[in-house]
Amino acid sequence: MKEFRQGIVTLGAFEKMSVEGHRGILSYSENEVAVRMAHGTLLVTGDNLEITELNPDELVLHGRIDAIAREKCKKISTK
Repeated sequence: MKEFRQGIVTLGAFEKMSVEGHRGILSYSENEVAVRMAHGTLLVTGDNLEITELNPDELVLHGRIDAIAREKCKKISTK
């Protein structure tokens, strides 16, 4: 049986963000973090971004968070 997990994003005062249910980090810099989620990519932009915790269940990010965007997975045709 495959477990289906949705991601949970918690933002605190635009300086701390917690992401539960992530599936890894796609890219990371002090200005942008791309996080793989079950149904796409979560893109966080800001300044002085730092991953302060990373484990299989949760990622914690500190810094000035300016924007959070979600990019959906694109369906691939099997024809």
